Amino acid sequence: SAYVNSDGRAVFSAGSPFKPVTLPDGRKFHPGQGNNSYIFPGVGLGISLSGARHVSDQMFLAAASTLASLTSEADLAKGCLYPPLTDIQ
Repeated sequence: SAYVNSDGRAVFSAGSPFKPVTLPDGRKFHPGQGNNSYIFPGVGLGISLSGARHVSDQMFLAAASTLASLTSEADLAKGCLYPPLTDIQ
């Protein structure tokens, strides 16, 4: 309903998967699933491999920035905030 109530202007992501939403005008949006599978595995692996003894905000900001750089214009046009997990694994 976020897409319907905002006439497709909402930026939406949830912790659980949702089916695509088609608006009355035919535009189709694919709600994103924003959960721990995007950031924490990579940060955890980096910490383990580097032997870091402190986890900083900068580490998470770097991971988020990298994830954002992998999100294509096509992903955004479909209403996806993140690239498909299959594209980053």
